[in-house]
Amino acid sequence: MKFIKILFFLVFLCACSNNESSENTIKVGDKITLKSWDKQEITLQRTQNGFKLLNSDKILLIDIFGTFCPPCKAEAPALFELQQAKKDSLIILGLSYAESVSDEKLKEFTQNYNAYYFLTNDKRADDIVELIANDIKYTTQIQLPFKVMIKDGKYEKFNESYFILGKADEGLLRSSINKIEEKK
Repeated sequence: MKFIKILFFLVFLCACSNNESSENTIKVGDKITLKSWDKQEITLQRTQNGFKLLNSDKILLIDIFGTFCPPCKAEAPALFELQQAKKDSLIILGLSYAESVSDEKLKEFTQNYNAYYFLTNDKRADDIVELIANDIKYTTQIQLPFKVMIKDGKYEKFNESYFILGKADEGLLRSSINKIEEKK
């Protein structure tokens, strides 16, 4: 009898935790409008296997970063330079991950590290990152910085992989973007 009570309790706990996580899940078709620290907006739409940049056919480079992360700070100027060079075909979206920072802290990061691309501290960023990891079948804990690239709702590869972990090689980023641009 004691075993049955314990089993019932464990089933109850699992059911409760599953319900909580499903409430936070972004579903296919959902539109997510993200605001940057300077009040700009980007809207993503959840697709079957990714995200789509709403009202744009540009390549979306998602940079999962932290304001505390030395490699994130080091690569920010190069990402801004890339954004400027490819402004007709590329949008960089920086998702502050695994930290709770204010708009003021993001503004400081932008100014200190020349990160003048779209940075957000939206509370849904962690949910988006979790979905990205699931979409690309990334089973290890996310480490920063972490990048994925999306075009028309589909993840694109950087050479052989759907992600870049750590400070990105500028040549790899540029060549990957050029390959996508050539597909048009």
